[in-house]
Amino acid sequence: MNQEITINKSIINYFNNSLPVYGEVVPAQKIWQYLKENKLIIDKERKLLNELWEQIEQKIEDYKLKNSLKEYIDYFSKGRLVIVELENFKDEVELCKKSNDRIFLDPVLSKKEINKKHKKFNDIEFHNEKSFISPKVYQRIKHSEMTLLFDKDENYEIEKIFEPYLRNTEFLKIIDPFLPNKGALNNLKKILDCYTGERILLKYYEKNLFKKYKRNEKKAEKEFIEFENYINKNHKFKIQLDNFKKKQHHDRYIITDKVEIKLPGGLDFLVDGKIRSEDEEDKVQIIVKPVPVK
Repeated sequence: MNQEITINKSIINYFNNSLPVYGEVVPAQKIWQYLKENKLIIDKERKLLNELWEQIEQKIEDYKLKNSLKEYIDYFSKGRLVIVELENFKDEVELCKKSNDRIFLDPVLSKKEINKKHKKFNDIEFHNEKSFISPKVYQRIKHSEMTLLFDKDENYEIEKIFEPYLRNTEFLKIIDPFLPNKGALNNLKKILDCYTGERILLKYYEKNLFKKYKRNEKKAEKEFIEFENYINKNHKFKIQLDNFKKKQHHDRYIITDKVEIKLPGGLDFLVDGKIRSEDEEDKVQIIVKPVPVK
């Protein structure tokens, strides 16, 4: 998903010890694949990259695995590396601190070591083998179809949820008949604040239909005007507007050239960081599907 992941150089030894000899599926294979779907952080002098190459040459005895690892690192060298400025590179954690996503992977870290590192670097997301592939994690690192689960008792920041899926996209399309709602508009503003593209398409109920659906038409009128004012004053993006003109059920989506995200409760599924209280379910599921590469 174009996340910037920092790896510990010990990962070469981990792959050497953990990849299967036969055909069984093991966690190392999942980590291998998840990393390929993202980007790796390295220092400007490429010291970390050179250390990875040295470990492959010095520690890998199996000829087939050695070639596979060389091809693997070479794959990242062709447009999947993110170079950060860091004087006198000594530690991968220092690299991680300068990345956008601050995700650090050391597959052999113990849970106790992770907790210790979190106390020292509370702005970094540390992972070992188990947590990196855990379904309890947002799965920001995973590009296959996934379900994101949101609990009523938790606080969330909508921009942190969706920013990874909007990064380096050619367009952003949001389909929600009730997009002019106050809650949906607040979330839209936060999403657009972190969106780096230009092309945006918004589809929602036309004004009269929007007002008919709302219990308080005067309030609906005010919300719709506020929504229009925000769109009209926003000159940062090339925004195209479209309307639903029939009263019927419409699914709600966030769509880019990379993913299709289904929003069961619409863009206002979060209100002030919490799942909407009127929903009966304890959890909300959001389904993310990658768009097939043409």
